[in-house]
Amino acid sequence: MTLTAFLLVIAGSLAIAFMSIAQRGALKGKSSPMKFLASGFGLFTILLTVNYVLVWGWNYPPHLLAGFWNPVLVGALVNYGIQFIHAKVATYKEGEVSLAAPLSAM
Repeated sequence: MTLTAFLLVIAGSLAIAFMSIAQRGALKGKSSPMKFLASGFGLFTILLTVNYVLVWGWNYPPHLLAGFWNPVLVGALVNYGIQFIHAKVATYKEGEVSLAAPLSAM
C-alpha cells in the first residue's frame, strides 16, 4: 500500500510538471486560457472520479470529520485562481512567467 501511494504521488507530480510545460506551448499567443484550463481540469476530474470509484466504490467515505469540505472548497477555488493567472500569463507572446510561477508552485 505504501508503494502504491508513493507511485501515485510521483505520477501526480510528473503530471503537474508536464502540464506546465504543455501549458506554455499550447497557450503562447492565444487570447484566452479558458479552453485549455477547462479541458485540463475536466480530464483530471474524470481521472480522479474513476480512481475514487475504483478504490472506494460508490460509497461516501464514512470517516470524514465535520467541516471537511470547507477547506477543500476554499483550496480548490484558490487553486483555480492561481492556475488561471499562471495560464493567462502564458498566453502573452513575451509573457514573464516568473511572476506567476511562484504562485502556481504554492
